[in-house]
Amino acid sequence: CSESYIITPEVEELVEKVRKAHQETFPALCQLGKYTTNNSSEQRVSLDIDLWDKFSELSTKCIIKTVEFAKQLPGFTTLTIADQITLLKAACLDILILRICTRYTPEQDTMTFSDGLTLNRTQMHNAGFGPLTDLVFAFANQLLPLEMDDAETGLLSAICLICGGGCPFGEVKRGLRGCPPCPQTQSCAGETLQKQASPLPKLLTYPSVLCWGSW
Repeated sequence: CSESYIITPEVEELVEKVRKAHQETFPALCQLGKYTTNNSSEQRVSLDIDLWDKFSELSTKCIIKTVEFAKQLPGFTTLTIADQITLLKAACLDILILRICTRYTPEQDTMTFSDGLTLNRTQMHNAGFGPLTDLVFAFANQLLPLEMDDAETGLLSAICLICGGGCPFGEVKRGLRGCPPCPQTQSCAGETLQKQASPLPKLLTYPSVLCWGSW
């Protein structure tokens, strides 16, 4: 039999805030006007400077949007500025990867950035993903059967942020100067994600699959 869950009004309010924060800082794939480029689309090279420049520009904009997302999470702005920066530095890359992976189109094996730029696997490699390319695309494929909506993606992003992303949480916690980061939000987000989404398969090991040490 299926397991039933009761979501309290407080949790519903949290979910709605996280959903709103995600939607306001990350447009859905269907909202974007896709465009492509022919730059190094056929063969992998160590780095395509033009693609790297474009990727760097878009990454900077994505980081700004990630900061805006974090500031809309309940309790985040009550932390000291130093602690906010510590958490963002630890988790920002995780969130950027998670977000781009939700814009994966399996039929064309492409990913789409927030301005609509759509790159294939070879171009993503040449833009700077390098040896991480296939791992990132594998993670994107693992996300597909979950069919996560905006609330679930936002909750997973919030958990990445509050828990310090792919870094060991003990290291992040030691770097914080104030109170532990948003414990109520952390607890509610984790519990709610379990209730909102299908159980995450054991194969889906998000922080470890990205292997930050090799970036």
